[in-house]
Amino acid sequence: MRRLTCQLSAYPDYLVYRMGLDFAGKYHTDAEYRNMQWKQILRWMDGKFGQWGCGMPDPPDSYSPVTLASVHLFSWLFGSQVVYSALQFPETPVYPLADMDDLFAFNPESAIVRERLEGLLGATRSLIDKHGPNAVTVPFHSAEMDGIYDLENTHCPLTIAYKLFGERILLEIYDNPEGVAHVFREIMNMTRDMGERFRMIAGLEKPRHVLMSACSACFVSPEHWERMVMPLVEEYCGERPVFFHSCGSVNSHLPAFGRLGEKLPFLKFDCRESAGIDIQAAARAMPGVEISYMMSPALCLTRTPEDMAMAVRKAVNDAGDSPMNLILMLPHDTPDAIVDAFFQTCVEMGAEPRKNAGFRFV
Repeated sequence: MRRLTCQLSAYPDYLVYRMGLDFAGKYHTDAEYRNMQWKQILRWMDGKFGQWGCGMPDPPDSYSPVTLASVHLFSWLFGSQVVYSALQFPETPVYPLADMDDLFAFNPESAIVRERLEGLLGATRSLIDKHGPNAVTVPFHSAEMDGIYDLENTHCPLTIAYKLFGERILLEIYDNPEGVAHVFREIMNMTRDMGERFRMIAGLEKPRHVLMSACSACFVSPEHWERMVMPLVEEYCGERPVFFHSCGSVNSHLPAFGRLGEKLPFLKFDCRESAGIDIQAAARAMPGVEISYMMSPALCLTRTPEDMAMAVRKAVNDAGDSPMNLILMLPHDTPDAIVDAFFQTCVEMGAEPRKNAGFRFV
């Protein structure tokens, strides 16, 4: 019997408009304030959607030194500024290395990287000294994500390089593949080293699982991704089970992902309805791997409850015998009837709402 689960996710604007969350700069720059707000979010979600297992009535403390995902963290480390917004996650809009003349000059030990990284390491130490290691989440590590525990999380080198160099890195794949290969390898080495330094501060062992995000895979051909990116991902993950994420339009890449999944023990393939993912093709390419499928946020605003029910049934049926986790991501105008239709249909199809940690804030 295959396992089916379901859960909620939300854009920041949903919580800003619905519960009055203050999501301005202080949320991202003040760890004490962020912990207080995060606990408030979980209590509010429990009160509103607790019947579907969402939120927590008495959440534990969870402090973090930074809210930037690894792709934005790299951009910030190399010189980009962070732009905060009351309604969305922080951005690093500048490609800090777009004008670098020689890709072989890419230097993970540059002065600005050392200065910013040491500052972040110091902030992490301070939080751990004050609150203890069990209450602090360090960069490149997740205690739990969608039912998988103890994860090393990062993005593939192409995704990080794109945030550093912009579209130039895509052109250099053709004009200077050796330079691109150098950058990709240095990014993976830097990721590994930084993860080890943060874990050392927290007293954590090497995580048992990997969350690897290939958000920019759709920017290159499947052949380029398989030749230039996949070997580094395989080397980085080693023999650890992998939670593999790709939010772009990657139907043409599914066979390559499947070949990676034959080399690594894939646990999940995390993808998006809004990217037009062919669930049947994904199930064929990665047999037995759980498909974690996020329903289109835009269609939450145009679908009727009947439409939502039909979409859920189609997704579950398209997955065939594959395990599946269905995610509903909420923009702020989402009617409550859409949420109810989503969960009611999931349960009718045999899905179990995720408890406590069943709310993913992305």
